[in-house]
Amino acid sequence: MDLYSDLDSIVPDYRRFLGITEGDLTVLLSIWPHIAPELDDVLVAFHDRTSLIDGLGDYTYAERSALIDKQKRNITMLFTSRLGEDYVRSTMRMAISYRVRDLPFGWYIAGSAVFSELIRAKILGAAGLDNALKFQAQEAVLKLVALDTALAASAYNAALLD
Repeated sequence: MDLYSDLDSIVPDYRRFLGITEGDLTVLLSIWPHIAPELDDVLVAFHDRTSLIDGLGDYTYAERSALIDKQKRNITMLFTSRLGEDYVRSTMRMAISYRVRDLPFGWYIAGSAVFSELIRAKILGAAGLDNALKFQAQEAVLKLVALDTALAASAYNAALLD
């Protein structure tokens, strides 16, 4: 099964369903200079949370540095409007790694919620951004993290069927 072409073709449908507009992408691009320097802190805090869960923390601790690097690349593509084939493949690889390690997909979903919480807190605390832009950025983050989760779920489910 060629998962990549199937998922790459579904991105426009997910974008329409989630209401991801060019305005959302523009807002995230405009705040990216405020968020990018915070990404390491966000991901360390994320992995600190995973370490609180037996089994899950063991998995993430052993590969923390490599995972953070992969997550940073994926998040950078997601938040800088590079939603093409490289992004889709990257998201798929992450989702399939959950399947390969027998991690329930619920942890990906829960992790997406935690990541959203952490990144939205950084947006709220960003100096030099007006409140309207912060609100728009938070809304855009929720939509794009939902897109990421939907793509990951599609890949995870397809791997189950293979």
